[in-house]
Amino acid sequence: MKKIALPKMDIVSFFKNLDLKVHLRKLNLTTLLGILAYLHVLVILPLIFSKNKPFVQFHVKQGLLLLAFSALGMFALYVPVLSWIAIVFFVIFLIAGIINVLLGRERHLPIIGALAEKI
Repeated sequence: MKKIALPKMDIVSFFKNLDLKVHLRKLNLTTLLGILAYLHVLVILPLIFSKNKPFVQFHVKQGLLLLAFSALGMFALYVPVLSWIAIVFFVIFLIAGIINVLLGRERHLPIIGALAEKI
């Protein structure tokens, strides 16, 4: 069996290069609504108050699908291993979405992003 060499990831240098202080200074209503889009039921607020902001609408679509998948994931709570997998994916997508908002990016989340474009 052949071993695959994965590149070493230095977590400290990753966070040093990710200068969030610069982006957190730009915290305005658009950024706040984008963050709320990923916070489960609070997706309703950006849905109502950001009709003419394409950046927020992009994240609202992904937030709505994340909410729908988490509602479906509630049924997975009856299967022990599946519930842990569902929770981990939800948290990863939640964090990735919020980081994308803070950095001002419109990047698709895996799986959810492609479906959000069809909404």
